[in-house]
Amino acid sequence: MKVEEADSDFRNEGQARLTLLEGLVVEIDSLIKEEESAEYRESLERWRVHYQDRLRVLKQRLALPREVKRYAAHKDRDLLPKLMNHTRRHLAKMRRQGIISEEVRRRIEHDFDMEEQRIQRFLARLGRD
Repeated sequence: MKVEEADSDFRNEGQARLTLLEGLVVEIDSLIKEEESAEYRESLERWRVHYQDRLRVLKQRLALPREVKRYAAHKDRDLLPKLMNHTRRHLAKMRRQGIISEEVRRRIEHDFDMEEQRIQRFLARLGRD
């Protein structure tokens, strides 16, 4: 019974994420309409594009046929660590060259680590659907 609940949770999670992202885009649209400052409207536009992109990618992923989703999730789970390791190596090189400080390297690496964890969780769930 717990497996069924978990599978249901995974499906519901995708729909919840879609709903939340759609709501963010609508909210940003209304803020843009109300904002008098052109500079701040431009900032809001960038946020709208960011969330629209996330929404588009999520919709595309969730719309894939089940077997394609599972295959893609499996392949992406293999690819993601390679991409993140490339990023870590590049960050280390930037640090060695003095382009960034150690503190900046750690902050950026932490952000990528968090993103990698978020994507890995998503791919694991997507692969089960």
